[in-house]
Amino acid sequence: MFSLPVVHLPFDAANPAHWQDRGYILDFLCTAGGGDLLDFGPGDGWPSLLVAPFARHVTGVDASPRRVAVCEANAHRLGVSNFRCIHVPA
Repeated sequence: MFSLPVVHLPFDAANPAHWQDRGYILDFLCTAGGGDLLDFGPGDGWPSLLVAPFARHVTGVDASPRRVAVCEANAHRLGVSNFRCIHVPA
């Protein structure tokens, strides 16, 4: 549960998986641009909280109130101010 680079763990340049995550994010940003982003099912906040600094605003939508609370807490802890997560019951 607490294995997400940057969201739960500090970035470790010696860990190839952390670089892979960075690659996914950069690929996404190259195609999505820096506008408003919507993430369905953001879980703990990956990749929403990592792309937020490059977007105008990011909104997460999740059916789980617990996931919404965790995602909002992670955003606050990481100092991400242009992100919000809303609960939409399934």
